[in-house]
This record gives sequence, C-alpha cells and structure tokens, in this order.
Amino acid sequence: LQKAVNINPEWVSSHVNMAGTLQKTGQTDRAIQHYEKALNLDSKSDKTLVLASEKEEILLHLGKLYIQQEKFSKAIDYFKKAIRLNPANKTAAFHLAVAHALQKDYEAAIRVFKQMLDYHPQEISIYYNIACMYSLENDPSESADWLKKALEKGYDNWENIKNDQDLKNLRESTYYRELIKSENLK
Repeated sequence: LQKAVNINPEWVSSHVNMAGTLQKTGQTDRAIQHYEKALNLDSKSDKTLVLASEKEEILLHLGKLYIQQEKFSKAIDYFKKAIRLNPANKTAAFHLAVAHALQKDYEAAIRVFKQMLDYHPQEISIYYNIACMYSLENDPSESADWLKKALEKGYDNWENIKNDQDLKNLRESTYYRELIKSENLK
C-alpha cells in the first residue's frame, strides 16, 4: 500500500486504504495522518473525490481513533461532521454521545441520545443509555423514567441493570425500588 501512496500521493483511495491497514495494526497516529490527508485532498479538489458515504466512514474512523487517544474534543468534531453529512447516522451519533460522556458532559450526551430518537425511535438501547446518563448526572427520577421507557420498549437485560456502574445512582434511590416493585421484580 505504501507503494500506491508513493506512486500517486494525490490519490485519495490509496490514503484511505493505507489508513485502514494502519488502523488495524494499531498504528493510530499514522492512520490518522492518512485519513486526514484523504479528506484534505478531497476538499482541495474541484471534483468530489470521495463519495459522501465514504467521507462519513472516514470521519467516523477519525473520531474513533481520537477517542482511543483520549482526544475527545477532536473526536467530537469528527463525529459532528459525519452527522452533518447524514443526520440519521446512528453509529456516529452514538460515538458522539459516548465522547461527551467520557468528558463527563452528560447533558450533551443526553441531547445527542434524544436527537437520535428522532431517527431511531424504536432503538431500545437509546432509552437505556439516556437512563444511564441521567443516573450519572445524579438525577434518579429522570433516570427511572427513561429506564421505564426502555423496559416498555422491550429492554429486558436485568443483569445489566443490576450491575451497570452508570446506573449506580439510580439503584441507590427510592425511584429504583419503586420501579422494581412496579415491574414485579426483586
């Protein structure tokens, strides 16, 4: 692949392919360089060199790589760019919410998860994740409401509910005990 990059360093596909290989082998910094080079080549060209769906994937890869490096602000920027290309991109939105949560910006994570519901209202995990974020915000009442919504949608992983550290604040509240009682569980 390096030969392809050397032969034609202005060829977007060679940088994308090289970045993918580097990413798989754990060479994060070099993968980032090649993905960013591909984006730069595309933005400098008169013609579109990368399809929107490919650009979305590149942006998603960059966001994930920056999360690995714990550079959450950069990750957030790339996930937002991917979402601007495709507002229904569930994967980019999920990772955007996670990046906010890793920065302990639970309010931003909640906003992103709620926006996801506009495109994916039947996605049970979104309701569960909102419950987790409210618990981390130490708002057990809202957390219980969203967990109840998740249960109503069909969420049934009680082992996860009982052990997920993100729900610790909820489990320590009366709201949790009331929810358990209303669901006829122990």
